[in-house]
Amino acid sequence: MHGKMKRNTTGRTATIIILLILLCIGGCWNVTTSQSMSFAVETGDCIRTTLDTTQGYSLAQDDGMFLVKNGDEIILQGIFQTRDQYEAQEAMIRGTPGVQILSESNNMLSYYYKDGAAGPEVGYLFLVDDSDTGVYLASLMDQQKADQAFARMSFEKVSEK
Repeated sequence: MHGKMKRNTTGRTATIIILLILLCIGGCWNVTTSQSMSFAVETGDCIRTTLDTTQGYSLAQDDGMFLVKNGDEIILQGIFQTRDQYEAQEAMIRGTPGVQILSESNNMLSYYYKDGAAGPEVGYLFLVDDSDTGVYLASLMDQQKADQAFARMSFEKVSEK
């Protein structure tokens, strides 16, 4: 009888050790998921938008706009633009008193505007690589939430009409 108890204890110990090893191995894997949507835009391009959907993020389309959500909360709203619309949008952003340019690089800028019509606004404006398609994204969330959502996104031209 004493031998049976020892075998049970040894079996349980081995099972626990195996489960712990599997848990450690599983914890080391970095699993990401993504969601993509393709849009035929006014410029004639087909633009694929991809979002890293880990941590509850999702991509949706609503009335000609695309939305980045976290749970039920809308973090970013975006539209596609022609190059002319992009250039007009950029001029408007730069010409609006109170707009603070947060970062700027080749064909991309982000800004903060504390006096937006619906409240403080964080925005992103850029041209998709190898395309005349502009993207304008705006958020009424704080800059950190908006930046985190924006960092999860990618845009690529996949074809022309």
